[in-house]
Amino acid sequence: MSRVIPRIVVAAAVASVVAGCGLRMFEQREPWRTEAEVACISEGQVRPSDHIRPASEIDGEGACGMTRPFKVSAFADGFIAVKPQATLACPIIPQLQAWVSESIQPAAMRWFGQPVVEIRQMSSYSCRGQNGQAGAKISEHAFGNALDIGSFRLADERVVSVRDHWTRGTPEEKGFLREVAGAACRRFTTVLGPGSNIFHYDHIHVDLARRKSRDICKPGVLPTGPSPADLMVRKGPELNRSPDPARGPVPVAGIAAGRPDAMPTGAIRQSALPPPRPVAQRPIDPQSIDEAMPGGRMPTAIPGSD
Repeated sequence: MSRVIPRIVVAAAVASVVAGCGLRMFEQREPWRTEAEVACISEGQVRPSDHIRPASEIDGEGACGMTRPFKVSAFADGFIAVKPQATLACPIIPQLQAWVSESIQPAAMRWFGQPVVEIRQMSSYSCRGQNGQAGAKISEHAFGNALDIGSFRLADERVVSVRDHWTRGTPEEKGFLREVAGAACRRFTTVLGPGSNIFHYDHIHVDLARRKSRDICKPGVLPTGPSPADLMVRKGPELNRSPDPARGPVPVAGIAAGRPDAMPTGAIRQSALPPPRPVAQRPIDPQSIDEAMPGGRMPTAIPGSD
């Protein structure tokens, strides 16, 4: 009996280790991943610079890794810092660039009248299972094909945080976060934010996973409640009464005054951003929206994956 017990203990320990690793040691990286990286490089979709630097190949545990990784410290030609520096595969970088320039910055100008100058990321390349769970399916983070964003810093040093402001922020903060999350669904195959599942209460996850089923967009919301101009009008002090009652109140200050650099149309100064490169947008399915709330309501939490 004394010899049997140690064998049982050893067998249990080995089984525990294998389960904890999620059997990744036996998985193979899908060929399309390397093919996509090589195509991205050969087509010049990413232009190396001081802010987007090529790095050495990453051959991680099991299927983890990248053939042509990049170290990304900023987007928009250095105008928007990425902290900490992100390690990403080539294919996701042009989509992130387009999302930042064509959706995030215009949304910031619409809701705050100033641009984003820093994105705080919480996870880029990471050899792990989905949601960091032992034994789970391997995550897109394990291939540098995903990015988690926790907050945005504006030009006036104001920080808009997914954790702190998605549900408890001002109307402007909530509207901005919902707008950028909804816009991400047009560019990425997976978008997960607060309300999608218990793991994404504090960040917006985006990736370019390939799957046979439909894309994942949770929550798939765009701001359909009060616009930035409406919010300004409701504050009252910025209004003058029109001499013509039929015309109603006339805004005279701030966004509601119609300044060219602060209109709620998404337009921003050309000096703030480089001309966006054309990138095809992904279709998004319409979802139920609560018109009484900027950005719509959060969906019921549903266990999912990233």
